[in-house]
Amino acid sequence: MTDIATVWNPEASSGDYQLLPSGVLRADQDLATAVILSLGTDRTAHPDDQPPDGGGRRGWWADAFRKYPLGSRLWLLSREKETELTRIRAEQYAREATEWMIREGVASRIDIEAIWTGAGRLELTLIIVSPPGSRVGWRFALAWGQLVGMDRISGVII
Repeated sequence: MTDIATVWNPEASSGDYQLLPSGVLRADQDLATAVILSLGTDRTAHPDDQPPDGGGRRGWWADAFRKYPLGSRLWLLSREKETELTRIRAEQYAREATEWMIREGVASRIDIEAIWTGAGRLELTLIIVSPPGSRVGWRFALAWGQLVGMDRISGVII
């Protein structure tokens, strides 16, 4: 299935659509758009979650009409301390955000690892194994409150 490609802009720390020289939106069958939307948008907090700013539960109003909610709850960690529990929760939230790919047959397995790489920075690595067995990976740099970088990992070997 072809989608409009979301291209990561590291300078702006955001994803956006891209026009081709012909003026047509760039389309792609790559998993990058699915991964960016799954991790880079705010999923609605559960009723028992404590939003870091004491504010609302965020999320997307149209989730009520979707089979699976969009986004991740990584935003809930924006004011957490750099602990092992926070690292584990980041892995759980990333797994929750991408599990739809397994249920829909896009991936047969997704390996997720979170590690602290510096003060206020957590790195998430996702390796997505497709049903035929091919592997593709991404590394995300998270600074509290925002996704600050995304790199595709080439030559992924598991």
